[in-house]
Amino acid sequence: MKKILCFLMACAMCLTAAVGLSGCGCDDNKSQKNKPGYKVEPTEPDFTNGEFGFFIINQEELMVTKYTGSDKVVKIPESYKNYKVTVIGPSVFNDSKITEVTIPSSIKQIEDYAFANCHSLTKVNFNEGLEILDNSVFFNCSELREIKLPNSLRQIGVRAFSGASVNNVVLPDNGNLTKIGEFAFYQSRELTDITIPACVTSIPDNAFSECAKEVTIHGGKGTYAQNYAQKNKLKFVAE
Repeated sequence: MKKILCFLMACAMCLTAAVGLSGCGCDDNKSQKNKPGYKVEPTEPDFTNGEFGFFIINQEELMVTKYTGSDKVVKIPESYKNYKVTVIGPSVFNDSKITEVTIPSSIKQIEDYAFANCHSLTKVNFNEGLEILDNSVFFNCSELREIKLPNSLRQIGVRAFSGASVNNVVLPDNGNLTKIGEFAFYQSRELTDITIPACVTSIPDNAFSECAKEVTIHGGKGTYAQNYAQKNKLKFVAE
């Protein structure tokens, strides 16, 4: 009987300890980080070079997470310390005074609000390689009028150019860009013309809502772009 009681007490103690550990969250972060799709948010940079802070994505790639330079004409580095710079992180230049930025071919993604509220930004020099423009990347860039999107682009996020002043936009005819995000050009200040290739087959009704000027859509006859223009009572020019 004593042996049985001892065994039951030991089991109870083990169970109590297990419950205590599971509730304390001591290993929660480690277990979450090992789960597929878990996103580690960058905080303080892992590296700095005097102008930029970098967060290590993996053994080969870096994300730009901070700009501490004073230059208004900025060139994003392609690499640093044997890493390739592949991402511009969220809000890196938000509300900064930069006037021009060159984005190298190593950059695959620009994350949310990266250049939002840059009211002095007038020129963005893209190189082929960029694939993803996330949400509100150029939101409220009131002086950004000319922009040439790279042919490699395959995603335009929500409010990507909302409130910006781009006036003549040509979407890349690459077969990979199939849709435009919600409110992508909402309240655009200067947008008058946009060329939409046949590969784009999904545009929300609010993509060009409340633009300051009349928007003309250019595209092929019988394409989704033409149907979209007719549905939303926008001028269409067949090309």
